[in-house]
Amino acid sequence: MPDTRVPAMDLEDNEKEFLLKAEMPGFKKEDIDIDVQDNAVAISGETGWKYDKKEQEYICKERACKSFYRMVDLPEEVDVNAVTASLNDGVLEIYLPKKAPKEKRKIKLK
Repeated sequence: MPDTRVPAMDLEDNEKEFLLKAEMPGFKKEDIDIDVQDNAVAISGETGWKYDKKEQEYICKERACKSFYRMVDLPEEVDVNAVTASLNDGVLEIYLPKKAPKEKRKIKLK
């Protein structure tokens, strides 16, 4: 069983903000640390299912987790003071408003 896990996640670009969604089943809000920089966000913490019974013999132990960590580089700078986050039904959502959203332009093929 690995000591550190990497949560699965999605990163959406919603023009004025990024929305990061990460799978955190079984974790509580107090178990999760979120560190945001201008162009990156890191999710970490220590928790998981504890196996306290030393005398218990397991055939398989896949739920144990000592810690988790995920660092995501962002394609644009975000306003670190306006970032919000919530945890619902095992899904962590982090809203990352952009500092100055970049204008996008569609190019037509000739």
